[in-house]
Amino acid sequence: MFKSLRSKIIVFGVVGVVLVVLIFVLVLENKKSAVNSTIDQEVDKIFRADMANTTKCVDLILKELKESLDQALANSMSNQEKILLRGGGLMLSDGRTANWRAVNQTTQDVREVTLPVIMVGSEPIQPVSLSSTEVSIVDEVKKMSGANCTIFQKMNEKGDMLRVATNVLNAKGERGIGTFIAAKDDDGKTNPIIASILEGKSYRGRALVLNMWYAVLYEPAYDSKKNVIGMLFVGFKENEKFAETRKNIQALRVGKSGYVYMLQGSGPGRGQYIVSKDGLRDGENIWETKDSEGNYPIKSIINKGLALTGDNVDFEHYPWINQGESVARMKIATIKYFAPWDWVIGVGAYEDDVAETKERIGQQYKTVEFIAIIAGLVVFLFAAISSYLFSKKITDPIYEIMSGLADVSNQVFAAASELSGASQSLASGASQQASGLQETSSSLEEMASMVKSTTNNTENSSNLVQESIISVTQAGKGMAEMVLAMKDIASASEETSKIIKTIDEIAFQTNLLALNAAVEAARAGSAGAGFAVVAEEVRNLARRSSDAAKNTSNLIEGIVHKIKQGSDLVGKTKESFDKVSDGFSKIGDLSKEIATASKEQSAGIDQINRAISEMDKIVQQTAATSEETSSASQELGHQAKNMKKMVGDLSVVIEGGIIDRVEKADSSYAVNLPGKTKDSGSSESDKKPGSNNKEKSRNIPMPGDRELGNF
Repeated sequence: MFKSLRSKIIVFGVVGVVLVVLIFVLVLENKKSAVNSTIDQEVDKIFRADMANTTKCVDLILKELKESLDQALANSMSNQEKILLRGGGLMLSDGRTANWRAVNQTTQDVREVTLPVIMVGSEPIQPVSLSSTEVSIVDEVKKMSGANCTIFQKMNEKGDMLRVATNVLNAKGERGIGTFIAAKDDDGKTNPIIASILEGKSYRGRALVLNMWYAVLYEPAYDSKKNVIGMLFVGFKENEKFAETRKNIQALRVGKSGYVYMLQGSGPGRGQYIVSKDGLRDGENIWETKDSEGNYPIKSIINKGLALTGDNVDFEHYPWINQGESVARMKIATIKYFAPWDWVIGVGAYEDDVAETKERIGQQYKTVEFIAIIAGLVVFLFAAISSYLFSKKITDPIYEIMSGLADVSNQVFAAASELSGASQSLASGASQQASGLQETSSSLEEMASMVKSTTNNTENSSNLVQESIISVTQAGKGMAEMVLAMKDIASASEETSKIIKTIDEIAFQTNLLALNAAVEAARAGSAGAGFAVVAEEVRNLARRSSDAAKNTSNLIEGIVHKIKQGSDLVGKTKESFDKVSDGFSKIGDLSKEIATASKEQSAGIDQINRAISEMDKIVQQTAATSEETSSASQELGHQAKNMKKMVGDLSVVIEGGIIDRVEKADSSYAVNLPGKTKDSGSSESDKKPGSNNKEKSRNIPMPGDRELGNF
């Protein structure tokens, strides 16, 4: 399983992507609880921040509204003062008095009092209660600015203030003259409005005027001696000026169910709704309201609000039931205090709204997990296809290279076999020539002896000369054949040199291809790491083949040079044989003069013997050269076997097969070396130290001859 390089690349690529996707999914799942915890915290934080921002936003709305009302009140008060100044100013009559039935606007207690008539210039202010009857100054101010206007007269030293002229209407629809604001309430607390006026200061804020809340501005009224004789009032009904703002505030929502409400902070109306949810409980006092656990959340909210300063907010948690609801739910409220109007701003929302938000985010997280799994499957398919195409792109060129290397190794092996056979033939011919030379030498010696002993027997000499001529002629033919053989050996050596050069070029190209393969493997990263090792081994094989080819080429060039020298010597020997043949012809012609020229013949025979000795040396050198050529061809055959083995090993890496290292008879690549045949066993060279017997006993499988197995 997964034997070939292609299958390994595909498997490794796909497995890598699968592992990455699995790790990503496992990390998502492992971090799920931490993410959910973080989501809970962040959602709570965002929800609280949203509520706090909404509270601050309402505070800003109220501040803007107050600034607008303060400006309108200031304008209205300025108009009132201008009108009074134009009429001569406020003053008390010296001798005229008026009886009043004064009613405390808070307690409704009645007092009978007599006060000096208050006048505007020379005109007294008439006590008019009917709203249909126009009252100067106060009605004129309302026409100009739309503000309600009142003139108060100081009733006593305590500072109780009596309404003597006003367009503020009571519950009966009449002007509220005759009502007064007490300087102190029943509990002995000083009224803040009266306290400010008696100190000569104005008072801004909101006030309950005849059971209706107003945004108010009070200013002290002085006589000519700068004594406080009363006070001036301008105000706007909150339900009129605040109506649009109220709608906007009631429309605000936080989350699913959160809303804004406002409560009175202190005074008699503390805990009273200024703004309630949807306006259903406006005006209701909930100070004593208990939650489902018996606590007083409204008291806690208001007390926390009154304790706040600046832009700070606070929070309150409590179970709450709105009207029309039957089950209490945990609620969270942000609290802020609007001091100018003594309002506590609250933004309340149910905590289960946050839970729904968290659940929605959790669902989104699950969606992300699902999308991650789908994306992983898509990436898996893409990786599988990419790995297949990538492996095909890598292995196809390698298959071609393997096939080329196999062909080259076969050719080198075959050439080595042919070269070995030619060397053996050359050695055999040299041996035969040496034997012939020995016979010739013996014949010449015998001839010399016969010449010396049978000087007078010319006929026998002539016959012997004729026999010698025949022998020399045959030897000359042998020498001619040896010259041709030497030329063939030289030609074969040149062809072998070309083949070795071809092997060297192939090794160089193999090295380049292996280098390119290593570069591509490096680009492939970890997926090509295994192939990078293979490419390196191929480069090493290419370098070894190149070195062997260079060594063999140098050796063959030496052999060619020696063969050329042997050929030259053989040529000279042939020329000598030609001379000998001519000599013997002359001897045949001069056979009658043998007796007289025996000494000269003896000298000629000596020369022939010396020439034969030289020839014998040349033949011996030729035989030695043939042995060296045979040894070189044997080494070349071993190198070819090594190359075939390496090609087989490379095929194992690429294809996943197992090399069968058992010796098989392969007649197509048999090398008949000197001293060894197919059946003769090891030769003397096989037994020499350092000889590679293992390589001689191994058949190298080619890609088509592999057996499958695990790699």
